Amino acid sequence: MQFLELFSDYWLAMLLAAVLAYALGSVNSAIIISGIAKKRDIRKYGSGNAGATNVMRTFGAGLGAVTFICDVLKGAAAAGLAYLLAGILVPGGDGAWEVAYLGTLCGVLGHMFPVFFAFRGGKGVSTALGALLVLDWRMALCCLAVFIIAVILTRMVSVGSVAAAVSVPIFTFIFNRFVSASPDRLTVCGTVLMAVMVLIVIIRHGENIKRIIKGTESRLSFGGGKTNKNTQ
Repeated sequence: MQFLELFSDYWLAMLLAAVLAYALGSVNSAIIISGIAKKRDIRKYGSGNAGATNVMRTFGAGLGAVTFICDVLKGAAAAGLAYLLAGILVPGGDGAWEVAYLGTLCGVLGHMFPVFFAFRGGKGVSTALGALLVLDWRMALCCLAVFIIAVILTRMVSVGSVAAAVSVPIFTFIFNRFVSASPDRLTVCGTVLMAVMVLIVIIRHGENIKRIIKGTESRLSFGGGKTNKNTQ
């Protein structure tokens, strides 16, 4: 009986965390900030992506930075809220980190496909970073390092984003299995959920990947030169 009650509470926490994290992720910072500051819908400008990079290229570094920070905080809130919710609903907080991983996935999905904005959002990289900082800040910094190195080597933000995304389930497995010595259930659950998230992130970068293959993807100019606005 006690097991059945625990099982029921666990799935209730999963369901509520998924819904709340998705709703939170759907509060798209790029669309809201560009609408308030410029009275424009960022999805009609630049690359058409509702993310920090397009805001920066279209409306300037200041608004881009604000958007990035909001997206990171939103991701952190999605994962953190899911974890706290599980801690409240499930006796002893059993499975709270698994629920946090689900909150991460749903928060990123909300950012990509926001219910409040006709399901047309961003690509989820900044939101994922914020969630990873809650799940394990060391893992988040490793993924961020992959992003920075890839961008420096290729001068393409899209390559950095895809490379960092691919590294997420890898570092999730490594840190849970070998660093934190997490239970097998958490290791498997976290790795699988992050792999699903990465697959969707890569699909969202499909046009970028096509341009990378063709050699037409725009590159950053560290020397201050211009780049086209066809990336993120």
